[in-house]
Amino acid sequence: MSNYVWGSHLSYADYLQAKNFVSDVQSATREAGRKVSMDISRQTRDIIASNESLLREHIELLNASDDRTVGGLNAGFERISYSMDAGFDRLSDGISELNATFHWGLGAVLVSLGHMNDTLSELLKIAKTPFQTVAFNHFEIARDAFRQGLYRESLEELDKAILGDHTSAGYKLEWRFHQMKGTIQLGFADGDMSLYDLAKAEESFLTAARYGKTDYPHDAGRAFLSAGWAAYCQGKMKEALAYTEQAMSLHPEIGEVFFQASKVQMALGEVESALPLLAKAIDLDRFYALKAAGDGDFQPHDAQLRSFLEALRKEKYRQCVPKVKATLDRIKGFELAPGTENRLQACLDKGANWPLMDMLEVIQNLDSFKYLPIIVKSLFGNEAQFEFCPIPAQEYYLGKYPVTQQQWEAVMGNNPSNFKGGSLPVEIVSWDDAQIFIQKLNQLSGKQRYRLPTEEEWEYACRAGTTSEYYFGDDVSRLGEYAWYDGNSGKTTHPVGQKKPNEWGLYDMAGNVWEWTDSWYDSSRSTCVFRGGSFSDVAELCRTAFRYDFTHPNRKYFTPNLRNFGIGFRLVFVP
Repeated sequence: MSNYVWGSHLSYADYLQAKNFVSDVQSATREAGRKVSMDISRQTRDIIASNESLLREHIELLNASDDRTVGGLNAGFERISYSMDAGFDRLSDGISELNATFHWGLGAVLVSLGHMNDTLSELLKIAKTPFQTVAFNHFEIARDAFRQGLYRESLEELDKAILGDHTSAGYKLEWRFHQMKGTIQLGFADGDMSLYDLAKAEESFLTAARYGKTDYPHDAGRAFLSAGWAAYCQGKMKEALAYTEQAMSLHPEIGEVFFQASKVQMALGEVESALPLLAKAIDLDRFYALKAAGDGDFQPHDAQLRSFLEALRKEKYRQCVPKVKATLDRIKGFELAPGTENRLQACLDKGANWPLMDMLEVIQNLDSFKYLPIIVKSLFGNEAQFEFCPIPAQEYYLGKYPVTQQQWEAVMGNNPSNFKGGSLPVEIVSWDDAQIFIQKLNQLSGKQRYRLPTEEEWEYACRAGTTSEYYFGDDVSRLGEYAWYDGNSGKTTHPVGQKKPNEWGLYDMAGNVWEWTDSWYDSSRSTCVFRGGSFSDVAELCRTAFRYDFTHPNRKYFTPNLRNFGIGFRLVFVP
């Protein structure tokens, strides 16, 4: 079986130890045990997903004759297999939240979510007494023991953190201590089953939720969800539903909350109440449709589930048609960027007959802007084609990369750059030079479609929804993953797009070259603004919010005709 079903022939403890939910029981090591398999009705699977969409999601479809399967399959059933790790990367923002690939049998992941992952230095900052400081140090030892698989020792350190030791009175009000304790008591594959105690796990999770919900509501939501699972595994369905509903109120962005509530309702036989909750889970993560089809609480109601999913499929198609048409109108005359499959027209033409996940793949990618980057070609040839990314909640696209020397040469017929190379960003271009380049592009298009971003537009796009020091967070040690600066550039520019992009797909927003904006500090002094830092600058100058202090006497040098080997630009495109 895939997810545990209360009342089956196995207790939850036996279920964890049997590990029948993994694809390869014989090699169910800590790593291999994260690959989960489940059996689903072939009829229902046909409504949910095509073979092609399963492949795109890196989900394996295993035949009954496949020697990798565990035992035989019932007639009319298929087996699918997916990696829990890959699922977090694929369908969530890293391992930052529970999604449809989460599996309680591998629940050790709970100790890595949200503020459970705060560093010891961060925790010590919130310690208000010496007792709390000692308690957090015990917690750090407990985390290290957990990492090594020393779960009994981890539990001992958690008890010291909560109850104290010979030097300290402990600190029982810290929710993290109880959340980790509950995770150990709940049990998971390769855990220490001698510590397994569902009633104690339920109590620990409820304590964590109570202590955490004021200051850490999302973490408290996960704790209530975990308490709900512990209650479900004891057959306490009323309590399981109540805890899960509290989780829903605290953290409605977790798809697993709605799925678990739906599963409990199904276990109670309340199908009509369960299915709308499943729809909400599917809206957050399309894979929940498959997860439900493979779950033992849903399978006794397979005909009703299939009818519901078919109706949902038709409704989603009806809803998506105007969105897809609007998107096609917006990008008419342009080409989608490489690596993004243009299935929009196919969705309109054939989508009425597509399975549910195929349909949702298009809809959810539309909403997250994954299908919207475009290529704009010009009469200057392929050398002057430009890739642009949409900026959410705005009416413009921003260049995916800074303008390159190849693009500059195609339009201007020269190359002023100090560091030569077609894929390198153009530099030693003034604000005035950039305006001449833009003027030529606009003349060619017959409309005023190209311009520089304003300073506000540049920073909004650079941040991509973040408020941190850098668009990837506050940890300056990670800057080298995203930017060329004085710590890694070798004192030269580099080809665009070699480092990681921000969340909206924009590359080199920090480092490589400064970028001109269309903002002015003081028009009477003709002082214009550039942002982002360059290959020759220290990390501080690559911060998202950094801008020169224009009260400095040297501001007179930041004029429209300034040329410098550290300054380039990128384009705004307005459809």
